[in-house]
Amino acid sequence: MIYTVTLNPAVDVYFTINKPLQEIEVNRADSQVMKAAGKGINCSLLLDTLLIPSTAIALLGGFSGAFIKAQLQEKKLINVFEIMMKAENRINMKLLQKDTSFSVNASGSPIDETVIKALFGCTERFTADDIVLLSGSLIPGFSEADYIELCRSIKAKQAFLAVDTEMLSLSLLKKIQPDLIKPNLYELSLLLKRDSLSESLHDELREVMQYTRCVLLSLGAEGAVFCNHDTTLRITQQPIQAKNTVGCGDALLAGFIGEYAKTHSLSAALAMGAACACAHAEGNDTSLDLIKSYLPKITVTPAESLNCQL
Repeated sequence: MIYTVTLNPAVDVYFTINKPLQEIEVNRADSQVMKAAGKGINCSLLLDTLLIPSTAIALLGGFSGAFIKAQLQEKKLINVFEIMMKAENRINMKLLQKDTSFSVNASGSPIDETVIKALFGCTERFTADDIVLLSGSLIPGFSEADYIELCRSIKAKQAFLAVDTEMLSLSLLKKIQPDLIKPNLYELSLLLKRDSLSESLHDELREVMQYTRCVLLSLGAEGAVFCNHDTTLRITQQPIQAKNTVGCGDALLAGFIGEYAKTHSLSAALAMGAACACAHAEGNDTSLDLIKSYLPKITVTPAESLNCQL
């Protein structure tokens, strides 16, 4: 089973504005869409599109939590495991305009020890046959020490642990040692505390690989790089007209994990992940047919060692 764990779920409100933005004056949206969100939830939604079942473990509360739960329960292949909390889930704003997007994310409301205890109780269900995607930011009240303990509890069950969070640092990575991480270039620079990265990424990837089995590095429009201790692969795609880059990394991770769970083929999984990211970037309505249409446009090739020239 694939489990997604979302510690800080949200309702994302998308506003599309076709006219130039006006300062001070009221801007009228041409359309508005509300979606259940949070990195783990995004992964479960994408897996459902790929016809792959998952269990979405999420901290939910208030009217926004009820909205998130209702949206997830509409999906046939998502089993919702709700951890109830008193606080409301956060609401984020996404502004889409022409070829760009703006995102304003809320922090969320603090949780108490009862919620934390219930979250740790979920780890008892994991087995060595499971894949756990632990994604997104930490909700207030859940400390880094709690996060480390949660990761270690998951690893103790011998489940495959994939981590996708902006909060990663090299010291934290050393403590949790997940099976896979999925940073983008910005998150990699934060992880290593460096203002700039080398063109080849050779030293950076080698340093990170000390504490994880696999790295799936998103390069945005330039594709991605995958490396483990045996191989390094470069994923490229034909240029696309991106309309919405919010959540593309989640689509990449979900597509990769979902396909690998089925086929155990690295190349097929990486191509599927890239196709999911491209389809998601094209618009808000990601369909299976659209994802499949991108597969012939994806190339997966070996790269020499860790020297992945961009």
